[in-house]
Order: sequence, then C-alpha cells, then structure tokens
Amino acid sequence: MEIIRMNNFAASMLCNGRNEDAIRYLQNALAGLRGVVNHVGTNETRSHPPCSSCQHGCHGCHREEPQAPLNITAVQNEELTEDGTVQNAFEFYDKVFLISNTQTHCCCPAQLEKLQHMLLAVITYNLGTVSQRMGIQYGKSWHFAKAMRFYELSFSTIENVLQEYGFDGNLIMLLCSLYNNMGHIHARSNDIEDTKFCLEWLQRTVNAEEFSNCNAMCDDDYCFFSQYLMFSSTHNHFRSAPAA
Repeated sequence: MEIIRMNNFAASMLCNGRNEDAIRYLQNALAGLRGVVNHVGTNETRSHPPCSSCQHGCHGCHREEPQAPLNITAVQNEELTEDGTVQNAFEFYDKVFLISNTQTHCCCPAQLEKLQHMLLAVITYNLGTVSQRMGIQYGKSWHFAKAMRFYELSFSTIENVLQEYGFDGNLIMLLCSLYNNMGHIHARSNDIEDTKFCLEWLQRTVNAEEFSNCNAMCDDDYCFFSQYLMFSSTHNHFRSAPAA
C-alpha cells in the first residue's frame, strides 16, 4: 500500500534528522486518507481515554472484532536532546511508528475501513511528533501548537476505531505515546490541569491489562512508560521555564 510506504519512508527520514522531508511525505500520506479525516473530525484533548480496561463505558471497547492487518513498530532518532532549561514531568517520547501490512489484501470492506483509520492514527501521530521535535529544537511555540492539533486528530481517530470496530492491540502503544507527548506540551506551557489529566490517564493506560500484553512494545518502551507509575499527580512535578 502506497500510504504505508510513504509513512515508513518518512520515518526513516526522521531517524536521520530530515524533518522537513519527512513532513512532506507524511502530508502526502495524509492526503491519501482525506476522506477518513473528514469522517473522524477532532475532539478535545479532555476526553475519556479509549482503553478497553479503563471502565469508562466507551461503546465498542469490549467487542471482539477482527484485527486490522497491520503492525506498528516504534523507531527513534538518537540525536535529539531535550532543552536542559526546561523541567518537565514528561520526558519527550521521540519515536515515530513504522507500519507493516500483515496481509496483501484486506478480506472485507470493514477490515479495510479499520485499516484506513489505523493508518490515519499513526500518520497524524508521526506528524505531531516531528512538529514537537522541531519545537524542542527551535524553541518556537507554534510548532508545539501544530503538534497538539495532530495529536488531537490521532486521539479522535483512536476513539473512532474503538467505537466502530472494537479494540486493537496496536492502540496501546499509540495511546501511551499520545498521553505522554501531549502531557509534555502541556507541562512546557505550565498548563497544570491538562498536564495532570494526561499523567493520570497515562498511568491508567499503563495499568491496563492490554499494556502488559502488548506484543509491539519492547523492553525499553515498557520501562519508559512504566516510570510514570511512580509519579503522583498530587505533587508539584509540573514546572516549565519562565515565559520570555
């Protein structure tokens, strides 16, 4: 599938620090999913997290549907370092996702639709990550605002997948990454309420049964997200550098 090829090519560029080239390929991939984007829309960040073990009553979370024929794998650019002047409860999760298609052809229209929504969730997450990375590198607030818009679209897409098609194991990695990186942006902006919200629901997602059973998660990722179980949202861990 051409969209998968463009996403993975962009991911390899991101790992080599070629942010602008990666954005171009990801935007082309996103254009191929324009109809899905229009269907999903965008919800606010402050929403119940779409995790089947969180017991929040999200319709469709407990249905057992056929898995979308894809797997996702996180890859990282080792060269990026966080600005040392910023103290943040969240460490930026600087990984983007490769996509591997496990079937040559989808066997039914419903499975194809689910695949398209999963692709949209991954691609918009990747676009958010590269925008956030550029915000860290260049210190421009508009990069963070752009990243948040992409993250919110990815989050809304995941909610749509759960409501329409049921739970998919690939979603756990995306959910943890989204809560983490959205929390990172909120903390940099000194938005205490939204930072605590992201931390609380990241902790709940990590505590979910699906987190322990996620085959897509390597040991490093498991340790990275598990560290947030040690944080308490009742303490003042949310600090950022003073505004210029």
